Amino acid sequence: MTAKAFLLYLDNKPLVDKLTDAQAGKLFKAIYQYEQDGTTPVELCALCDMVFTVFKLHLDRGRADYANKVEQRRAAGRKGGLAKA
Repeated sequence: MTAKAFLLYLDNKPLVDKLTDAQAGKLFKAIYQYEQDGTTPVELCALCDMVFTVFKLHLDRGRADYANKVEQRRAAGRKGGLAKA
């Protein structure tokens, strides 16, 4: 199961504020690309690449948390479907 959404943290806004509008646009396109197909863009400038790395760490953590939550719910569902002894 693939998540249909991802979370961005307001804590990262000061990093994005350091970018020009053009750089921020490339950053967000890179974030969507990474979330969609897992590829890391290579055409980012050095500053955008550093900011992207921070976002990437959060996105990876969010994906792992989502996978854990799905597995926990799957396990709970199996328990609920078992016959009571």
